[in-house]
Amino acid sequence: MSTRAKAAFVCYGVVILFLAAAGVLYVSSPEIMPYHQEATGVAWAELGPRVQIMLLTFLKADGIGMLAAALAMTILLVIPFRRGERWARWTIPALGFAWLGPTLFIAFRLAGSTGAATPWPGLVIMIVLLALGFLLSMSEEAQCGESDSSDLG
Repeated sequence: MSTRAKAAFVCYGVVILFLAAAGVLYVSSPEIMPYHQEATGVAWAELGPRVQIMLLTFLKADGIGMLAAALAMTILLVIPFRRGERWARWTIPALGFAWLGPTLFIAFRLAGSTGAATPWPGLVIMIVLLALGFLLSMSEEAQCGESDSSDLG
């Protein structure tokens, strides 16, 4: 793997680690995140049990989605990306953007409408890392002048 491909690998790896860590945090949390409580304006203990169950279900579903995205991106990164398969250069950031784009929109909207301190700055950093990884992997392809038609890219 070239230096650019290794740098892209690291960018994607950091995004995967953050997605996985957030997923584990959400899945294992006994209550909603502090910024969720800030957005509702109600302390966790003041919420009724049915509302708590509903919010925890949403939180855990989001966490499972993050873990699934992190797992899929890991598999793509470790196998086809390391092999230099061009389609993986597009698929990894596409998957990341598909998850992080809407998540950023929601976090930014929640922060704007409620004043809650959502983690949108971290989401922006992850999106920038995805874009950087993509640009590095694409510049790698342009630099190599790949004309191999043996893969789907």
